[in-house]
Amino acid sequence: MARARNIKPGLFENEDLTEQSFFVRLLFIGLWTLADREGRLEDRPRQIKRKLFPCDDDDVDAALTVLAKLGFIQRYVSGEFNVIQIVNFLKHQTPHGTEKDSVLPDTQGNFAIHERDSKGYVIGKKRKNNVISEENNDTPQDKTKSQLGCKRPDSPNPDSLIQNNLSEQAAAATTAAGGEKTPEVLLPAFAELLQNLETARGCTFRLEGTEQVFADWQAKGVTEAHVREAHAIAVQRRVKAGNTSAVNVGLLDVILADLTRSSTSTVVALPPVDPKEARRRELQQRHAGEVFDGPMNERFEVMSNGAVLMSSGTGFEGALNPSQARAFWDDVDAGIVTPRAA
Repeated sequence: MARARNIKPGLFENEDLTEQSFFVRLLFIGLWTLADREGRLEDRPRQIKRKLFPCDDDDVDAALTVLAKLGFIQRYVSGEFNVIQIVNFLKHQTPHGTEKDSVLPDTQGNFAIHERDSKGYVIGKKRKNNVISEENNDTPQDKTKSQLGCKRPDSPNPDSLIQNNLSEQAAAATTAAGGEKTPEVLLPAFAELLQNLETARGCTFRLEGTEQVFADWQAKGVTEAHVREAHAIAVQRRVKAGNTSAVNVGLLDVILADLTRSSTSTVVALPPVDPKEARRRELQQRHAGEVFDGPMNERFEVMSNGAVLMSSGTGFEGALNPSQARAFWDDVDAGIVTPRAA
């Protein structure tokens, strides 16, 4: 999403930049409008070109290389993310108070999560959440595999793996912000839910390092329905970015933090989420690109953007409206409408 940014006169007087082509200079300015509040954006030259220069033939990747060599941007890989960091972005830009937190990590794998007031404005405090530290004990081969995307397991996850981690999470659920013992029932439920959701995608959800995050969620009033909603949003972002890797707890934490509204002294629970709607979004992401057969010989095709196209023997063809789409996904969940065999 493009954002309004400031351009200072000194930009046009920078000796290193003024020696570059007009395209490189304009690209640098354009990157500011694509960057999030931390000055980061995905390092995807083709996507950047489509957004900034859809009618031009200039080489965006080559221009990014020039900007990186000059020290205006930094290109790096952090975990599963390819990122561009605009150097000194926050020195020259003041993001709007309600602008969402970044969903891209820094070079150390840290996400910045800002504390906000009840209206969603940042209050000047932020914390960091590291999502690649859980990979610190991996071998280089394991890390390489994790960056290639999800692979459907040959067999279900061993019960021992799940139970051992669940017991550790239950033991870690000790105290909330006020020092009171927190209920332990939701922590295993979070883990089991996320493992099931990722297994359905052909991925494996990693439980290492999730105990404290789950405890924080519980203290904030996060429910299973909220986690389903956050997971659906995370998968949607993955699909949009062409990323097939597993959703991790760090990204979910960022999304849930964006949904919550808290102050320095009071934790405000997340707004209620309709479990049915969260389930529909989960199914929508899982079955993107698939074709379904209806009970009356209808044919339904799920598009990559979530729209559902229907055609029937009577010659009718068109996209389902929101009400019809909700009914369609409920029928899918009930097994009334089934996916066509490959």
